[in-house]
Amino acid sequence: ARRGRIYLPQDELACAGLSDDDIFAGKVTDKWRNFMKDQIKRARLFFDEAEKGVTELNPASRWP
Repeated sequence: ARRGRIYLPQDELACAGLSDDDIFAGKVTDKWRNFMKDQIKRARLFFDEAEKGVTELNPASRWP
């Protein structure tokens, strides 16, 4: 946000009752915490799903 950019889903920010101004203000509110908990939950689901496909990768390309 320091550069005037926000890389968060605008529709989801709006659903959470947050605006660009809220993000730029940098205040941690209950709305912000709940929004971020949902984002973290979704990211973890993506990682969990991605890990299932690791066995399909060439062994040299896998994580240690």
